[in-house]
Amino acid sequence: MLANGNVCAVTGAIRGDQNNGKPIILDSHHLENRSTCQSLRFDMLNGIALSKSAHKFGKNSAHKGTIWFAEWLRVNRPKQYAYVLQHRDDEINLEDRDTLYAIEKKLSLPPTQEELDILGMLKPFSEPKLDTDKQP
Repeated sequence: MLANGNVCAVTGAIRGDQNNGKPIILDSHHLENRSTCQSLRFDMLNGIALSKSAHKFGKNSAHKGTIWFAEWLRVNRPKQYAYVLQHRDDEINLEDRDTLYAIEKKLSLPPTQEELDILGMLKPFSEPKLDTDKQP
């Protein structure tokens, strides 16, 4: 979520701000299912920070409005959308210690400039470009 600037990518809600007296909580959403797509399971680019309503509870949420969300992602995060499609069939051996060590090491590092570019961000912790008016 830090790579997404602690901001909901869809609504722009900022983690910790108040909404109707309650703090905004963000969820991490896997774009490709983490159990069926092992190659992207621990890949930061397979994730997106979403508010509760944008993640699970709203009509246009990642879980309830899957077609809407896929189109939102394609339009608003085209590089991330393309990356996930390109890498969803990659092979990875999660039983291999060296592979797991490399994943753990990668996850401990800040996002690279290439990853930030794919996410549409100039530097870590900045807010992504939001365009919630483009709903199909």
